[in-house]
Amino acid sequence: MRIILVNKYAHVTGGADKHCLDLCGLLMSAGHEVRLLSTADSANEHLPGAYVGRTVSHANRSRLRPRARVAVAQRSIWNPAAAQAMKQLLLEFRPDVVHSHKLYPQLSVAPLWVASKFGVPIVQTLHDYEFMSASSLDSAGRWLDRSEGPWDFRLLNTSTAPIRRILHRRLVTSWISVSQYLADVYDRVGIAANVIPNFSDPQPQPPPFDDRRGVVFLGRLSPEKGVDHVVGVARCSPHLSVSLAGDGEMLPHLLQVGSTLPNVTVLGRVAPSQALQLLRRSRVVVMPSLWDEPAGLVALEAMATGTPVVAYARGGLAEYVAAAGAGSVVSSFAELNSEISRLHSDRASWNVASSAGILAISSRHSPNEYLRHITAVYRQAVERDAGANMAPIRRR
Repeated sequence: MRIILVNKYAHVTGGADKHCLDLCGLLMSAGHEVRLLSTADSANEHLPGAYVGRTVSHANRSRLRPRARVAVAQRSIWNPAAAQAMKQLLLEFRPDVVHSHKLYPQLSVAPLWVASKFGVPIVQTLHDYEFMSASSLDSAGRWLDRSEGPWDFRLLNTSTAPIRRILHRRLVTSWISVSQYLADVYDRVGIAANVIPNFSDPQPQPPPFDDRRGVVFLGRLSPEKGVDHVVGVARCSPHLSVSLAGDGEMLPHLLQVGSTLPNVTVLGRVAPSQALQLLRRSRVVVMPSLWDEPAGLVALEAMATGTPVVAYARGGLAEYVAAAGAGSVVSSFAELNSEISRLHSDRASWNVASSAGILAISSRHSPNEYLRHITAVYRQAVERDAGANMAPIRRR
């Protein structure tokens, strides 16, 4: 098949970017022709496609001047460069399907509007709550972004909410959800999604229990990720070495904390190869998300390295861990601290969770399993766009 993938970044800034880029490689390795529509950046992976300039990114959004902020707002509603890039790709590449991931605010709805006008079916992956709420973190369906971020970020999210919730939704032929939990949430607002859990590459034989030490948090260093709870574990369990890896607004604060707690190491942003080694060297991965996280690529990467995960009983992240039996799902901080210590010290329990995680990656979360289901959705979207009436694929 010929597929256009659309995502606002062609380098990894978060889980959705990594998933999209990994999917691009997976499809190409299976013999499909793929083009990527994204924004230009020196950090981009070298993939065939079309790349447009952007006015905002994670790195510069807090430093924009008023005129630049106006340009960002305008392009978040309609990005003419993205529309033109999609038109050119459609004319030259003639895709069977367009697969959209994260577009706002950089690309806007423009490329999907153009694809729809050309009669190309559109598949949309649900990575969060952006098609039911102003904030992508909000599972309650609010029209206003009430997050703790800067007011101008919240205003921008609120201004694009009607476009995402009304216009964008009408353009989509088929939906994909990264977890059953997320699919159930969207089902309540009238979106029936095909449930295809994320995938991760299997890893070489992981190190055994005795060759590992410590607890690791790997991800965005922001309040909703429960980073303060990780620090709380370090305070309550001084015998555990705790490492925090990632970037985000809490990094300066955490560097100060790390200077006062001898069992805490703050690594900041790490390369993918370093992240993998961190997972392989650690006994436990802690993911205490305080929002209803729809999925968790870090959890899958931990499973692939045979590292048990401890998470709160929220969202699709908890679904991934519990369904695999690859660690512990808990309901309170006291349980979080207790389960981390138990898995870190109990060889038998650790071995059971480690083996379960590896098994889940080779079956439910394998690249081949994902490829089989995603290509079925693509074919279904093409047939549905041609007038076929087919029910969505449900995986439980």
